[in-house]
Amino acid sequence: MRHRSTSLMRAVRDALTAMCAVLLALATAVALAHLVGSPVAPLAVSGAAAAFMLSGQRGGDPWRGGLASAAAFAVLMAAGTWITWRMPCQPIVGAGLFVALMTVSVWARRFGARAVRLGAMVPRALLVALMTPHGGAARGWWPAGCWVAVIGFAAFWWVHAVRWAGPRMAGRSGPARRPVAPLPQRRSVGLLVSTRAAVQTGVALTAAFAVGHQLFAHHWQWTVVTALVVGLGRGGRGDLALRGVERGAGAMAGALLAAGLAVVVHPHGTLGLVVIFAVLATAAGFRARSYALFTATLTTLMSLLHEYFGHSAAHLLLIRFQAVAVGAALAVAVGWFVAPVRAGEVLRLRLTAALRALAALLDAHHSGTPVDVALLRFERAADAVESVARPHRIYRRLLGTRRGRPHRADLADALHDCRAPVRALTALGAVPGHPAGAAGTAATVTALRHWLADPGTALGLRHAPAAEWPLADLDAALARLGRALPALAPRQAQPAARSADQAEPDAELKSSGSRDRG
Repeated sequence: MRHRSTSLMRAVRDALTAMCAVLLALATAVALAHLVGSPVAPLAVSGAAAAFMLSGQRGGDPWRGGLASAAAFAVLMAAGTWITWRMPCQPIVGAGLFVALMTVSVWARRFGARAVRLGAMVPRALLVALMTPHGGAARGWWPAGCWVAVIGFAAFWWVHAVRWAGPRMAGRSGPARRPVAPLPQRRSVGLLVSTRAAVQTGVALTAAFAVGHQLFAHHWQWTVVTALVVGLGRGGRGDLALRGVERGAGAMAGALLAAGLAVVVHPHGTLGLVVIFAVLATAAGFRARSYALFTATLTTLMSLLHEYFGHSAAHLLLIRFQAVAVGAALAVAVGWFVAPVRAGEVLRLRLTAALRALAALLDAHHSGTPVDVALLRFERAADAVESVARPHRIYRRLLGTRRGRPHRADLADALHDCRAPVRALTALGAVPGHPAGAAGTAATVTALRHWLADPGTALGLRHAPAAEWPLADLDAALARLGRALPALAPRQAQPAARSADQAEPDAELKSSGSRDRG
């Protein structure tokens, strides 16, 4: 019950953060449009969509870098506008640039945290450009592209400001990140995850553009957006298939809901605006909780926005359904048969990130420093593991497990059991019990991380469990995690993606974000 209450509070907090940033970015865009005499619709939608996309950024702190990151996002917004402006007259050039930019952004994430953060901005900027009515093409790219860049810069800082002000208004603040000692790197065999993901992105988007233009003419965007969104979440082939089904079902349900709302509510009236913002808040709340519901609400929002700006979508329902289904099918087919990302490798990477975040949290707590930021990073890393655990749990439920043999789903269950004692531990003012108990817990986490970095070594969990709560519960959950680790061993002979302790797999394999996903 307490976990559900915490999850609900986080959903409400995420929705409020997104809504505040969207409203501020929207007001800035409308004011700028009136100031420079530009059409309001493209700038308003660009500002609102950019703030909404950025508010869902996950995987570490995307705001370190400040001015440089904001400028980079502004340039990407302008580039996305230019690409969509080229689409009607030069579709091959526009599609080629779109595919190349996305592919390079995924491939370059191997080069560290900064490349990961920059690469995560690219799909958001391109999705904003595809979602914007007219794309700024009605009056040419310049100066429309310049104003879109300004709006992107402002949206970036509005999201930054809201995220900075929110915890402080609630009386919380966090220290700078405390580094955790890296483990020795494991040599990679075969293609890196970033390379396989880049290959999949290029093939899927190329097919989506080609098929979308051939089958759906001017409505190709739905095929491309669906292929991009479904393909961004690479949790293995089972996860990809689930996402494809959820994306298709959610998009169809959202389109039907939008058509029904358009009949009942006048799209240009005050009530229409209220409905749009209500759907936006609902989408923000669902973003990290349910991919299907998030997709449904986001599709409803996009349809209502098109209705509001004079693009009736009621007669396009069938075409939209077909385009979404084709895009999802293309993404799933490419993910399954073209340089597939192994589900076990994804789970290993995200478990590694979660254990590294837990090690940082224990280190901060033991030293007596505030742990709000460390706890948030651990929660997000644990959410990333949960996001790829569903196929494993479904597989276990349908086919069961071999007697005496752990299942991969047991790993996600054990990590989930760590969350309650971790929250209780961080709520205390000091480490309970003898300091050796906390040291033993930290040593257990280190041993688990060493095994994930090199499965050939002995696990060696010889530390005595703590005697007092909540460290006792945390040690018990970590012991269950250690007993389940051999479930990853059969897959370790497969091509390894990268060092097991390079702690940005969430952003490399997922974007958003996604659990910004849309």
